[in-house]
Amino acid sequence: MAQQNPEIYLETMRRVLPDNFEENIMTLEEAIEARGEARGFALGEIQGIDHTLRAIELLKAGSTLESITKETGLSETVLIKLQQSILN
Repeated sequence: MAQQNPEIYLETMRRVLPDNFEENIMTLEEAIEARGEARGFALGEIQGIDHTLRAIELLKAGSTLESITKETGLSETVLIKLQQSILN
């Protein structure tokens, strides 16, 4: 099934519904936007966890902080904290 574009539905609703429904349409538009933001946030959280887990693997394998930073995008400060927590 093809991905549906919510903007098409919103524009259609604006054309066919009476003017006093505009407030409800805006609420629907805000809800769609919030859903997209929530998905983006969740994806970012998952990617952050993946990078952290990969960094831990690389630290345990003895990789350099510089190489881990290049691969994961995590700062050396974060890697040092991870390294200290692994050793303790």
